[in-house]
Amino acid sequence: MLLIGRNNSRAPQGFPQIDTNPVSILRSIQDTSEKILDILGEFVHRFVPGKELRDGEQPAIGDIVLFVGKEAERSRNIRHKYGIIKELNVEGRHNKVCIRYRNADETVYREVYRNVKDVILIK
Repeated sequence: MLLIGRNNSRAPQGFPQIDTNPVSILRSIQDTSEKILDILGEFVHRFVPGKELRDGEQPAIGDIVLFVGKEAERSRNIRHKYGIIKELNVEGRHNKVCIRYRNADETVYREVYRNVKDVILIK
């Protein structure tokens, strides 16, 4: 049965408790941001303002893109990296590109293959 108006069985009772200790507030903010990154870490590149490439659209060679670089398939160590498009139509697939990038502490360039939908074009 739908109750119209106040539902006393679900109404809060008492006064809310607000934590005023700055250390515990900062700790809870950090915990919340870590949990959000764990949940949305692989999809953060979709929230970055930039041009998303859709089906049929191809980036040009030399374009700078943002992509997700994971060390292993199950790892939580997800990093978003910038790279340069080196090759289009990898393995005969129109929706796959080869991205050339370099880690901050290395001098060697690496290559990774990503789907066009998983990169954001940065201009």
